[in-house]
Amino acid sequence: MPRQLISLVNIFGSAAAGFLVSRYLLDFSAITSLIIAVAFTATSVGVSVQVWKQSEALVTPQGNMLLDLAEIDDICAVVLMALLFTILPAMHQGAEQGHILLNVGTTAGWFTLKFGAFLLFCLFFGKYLEQPISRFLRRFEQDEGYMLSITGFGFVIAAFAGMLGFSLAIGAFFAGLLFSRDPEAVRDEAPFVPIYDFFSPFFFIVIGLGIDPAVLLTSLELGLVLLVFAILAKLLTAGLPAWALRDSGTGLLVGASMVPRAEITMVIMEQGTHLGDWAVTEEVFSAMVIACAATCLLGPIAIHTLLNGRFNPRETS
Repeated sequence: MPRQLISLVNIFGSAAAGFLVSRYLLDFSAITSLIIAVAFTATSVGVSVQVWKQSEALVTPQGNMLLDLAEIDDICAVVLMALLFTILPAMHQGAEQGHILLNVGTTAGWFTLKFGAFLLFCLFFGKYLEQPISRFLRRFEQDEGYMLSITGFGFVIAAFAGMLGFSLAIGAFFAGLLFSRDPEAVRDEAPFVPIYDFFSPFFFIVIGLGIDPAVLLTSLELGLVLLVFAILAKLLTAGLPAWALRDSGTGLLVGASMVPRAEITMVIMEQGTHLGDWAVTEEVFSAMVIACAATCLLGPIAIHTLLNGRFNPRETS
């Protein structure tokens, strides 16, 4: 229960920080501020976990807390992203036509039905199909072929999500969750690593192509403001509750470890650019790229300092 409480404070607090700084300090539109609010909720736990692993602190209670909080963060961010990009076009159209509440209400209701159907499919697949499929594939294929087949099923689930009107990234994320419950699949994931390594650069190439060098100076100023509040949001909404429920060392470590933003945050911003400048402008997109890059650089430095200082969980747990 304490971890769920921290997650609630963290998710809603981070979203509120992102919206308030965007809307009232940077004077962005309400739609742009909502996108940044959802982007603020995500956490790139992989950046922090590497530092925890190097310090052999990930198996501590504090390390387990970090993993739980980050997983809930990412799941909530993906669900919020699905909802947000379903209702944003209705908000934009409704604002122009003068009946925004009707448009948003109808769209949100239809989203609830479709997303509920998708979740039911995922639950059914995970409970009744995942294990038989995994056993069948292992019986006839070697490790490399097995993981390629699992990847193929991931594409199918992602395509199904796309047919329902969700992002392919959302479907792929839930496909990973479905197969992550299988300990053998997780243990045998090594053949999947080359596929991941091959496709990962393309994502960052797309991010780089979305940056206009002509707006970098303006984006740098906006990015620094977003960076400050991105750091403060996680330190206050994740770190303070962890401090209150455990101790100061845990609070500082958890707060600092939740600061990095990368993949999911940039997927949210990149999806926003597809809607047009009324959702995310080039300046805003570049500013978030700068803020995310800075969190991924500063976060590990702070975590390494704390883990190798007097707040090392191995010594305090």
